[in-house]
Amino acid sequence: KGGKWYNTLRTGVLQEVSINLPRIALSSKEDDEFFSSLDSALENARDACKAKRDVVDKRLHRDGTLPFLTQEFENEEYYSLDNAISIVSIVGLDNAVREYTGSDIARDLDSYRFAERALAYINTKIDSFNEADSINMGFGYLDAKNASKRFAAINEKKFEVKEVYPV
Repeated sequence: KGGKWYNTLRTGVLQEVSINLPRIALSSKEDDEFFSSLDSALENARDACKAKRDVVDKRLHRDGTLPFLTQEFENEEYYSLDNAISIVSIVGLDNAVREYTGSDIARDLDSYRFAERALAYINTKIDSFNEADSINMGFGYLDAKNASKRFAAINEKKFEVKEVYPV
């Protein structure tokens, strides 16, 4: 019905949550610690996305505070919450790998492979959330200059990092 893009026209990004990867790297000494911290951050992101979805669902369907979005359009509600996506944005992958491995992704094969493992882990975890929760989540490496600068300042203060690399 309506072609390829039909279900994307009356929806959008419901939530974006940024994860501070350099902070995880700076606080981790071993791979198990890194991936455990990453797992915790992803679970927190999941909880935030589910909470936002619950609030929007309540506003749409229970307390009626978003009447424009619930009006009927072609025998359906105008806004399609089921098609909305929540994005987990990873901030500072290059910096995290540099801090954790001591080398750049582009110059060292082990660093590149570590980045690949981290991205595969994130992708697998997001897929498991989608299956378990029946929600649409994705991850991306979005342009997050404000978050990057804020995270860099926090990391510099917390870890007394001499060199900070905001994107």
